[in-house]
Amino acid sequence: MITRIWTDPEIIGRIYLQICRLQFQNFTSENEKNEIFKYLFALMHKLHAIKYHLENYQRIEKKEHKVALKKFRKNPNSTVEAFDLIFEFEGFLFQVKSSLDMLVKLLDPILGKGFVRTKTFAKKGKSIIKGLEQLKNKKQIIAERVDNFIELIKSDKDNWLEKVIDYRDELNHSQGLSNFKFMPKKLKNGQIVPAEPIFKGIQVVPFLQAVYRANIEFSQDFFCYALFLRMPEFILLGKDSEENSRNYFNNSPGSQFARYSWFPKKNNHREDKLQHSQQGRL
Repeated sequence: MITRIWTDPEIIGRIYLQICRLQFQNFTSENEKNEIFKYLFALMHKLHAIKYHLENYQRIEKKEHKVALKKFRKNPNSTVEAFDLIFEFEGFLFQVKSSLDMLVKLLDPILGKGFVRTKTFAKKGKSIIKGLEQLKNKKQIIAERVDNFIELIKSDKDNWLEKVIDYRDELNHSQGLSNFKFMPKKLKNGQIVPAEPIFKGIQVVPFLQAVYRANIEFSQDFFCYALFLRMPEFILLGKDSEENSRNYFNNSPGSQFARYSWFPKKNNHREDKLQHSQQGRL
């Protein structure tokens, strides 16, 4: 049924296969399991929507580039408005913010209702961080694991989240994207070609690709770190090899992305800082 609803192997691997590999149902009640699945499936829906807008933007940009090229050959002083690209850009940023909100909703069934009171990715993650700091006062919580989780959110907030949320809010709450056009550009050989629309001096397609990559990796890290908080002291969270991950799921599509696994804690082993996927983000 999963492959009928969602088709992207990486999204299936990083979210659905990953939660299955962690066998979370062995550590949660039936109600908690159902709630976690509900929000994870909604998250997968959002991730597919983000990819949909990214691919649409790329497709439309190529199409409009050809249209602009023909127009500039006839009239090199003209411009071409990119309204369809505006719609896809706005939709992309909206779905990214929506996927972050869905991640936060996972915290209630994982950690317990009320421990992190915010229901959205409010204040660019500051509300979650505040709630997690208070969680360290809970008796059975291992503080080092909370600190790892907080560090994950802080590093991604500084690296890309804050910028993307600012852009989304700017487009949503102001007059929106304007002066988004294909402009004629003269090459050294005298040829006139279209220059693609840019946003705040940024080339849009590479930016959207980088944000998509950062968001899907952060989503996986986020719910794995959250689940780790409720695990017993003698179990550690770590990343396995791609080969072992593929073997675990009999080489199912996307299985190479489900690398987080539980490992037994060795005697006198200090809780290590988790190494998440920050290196490949914005």
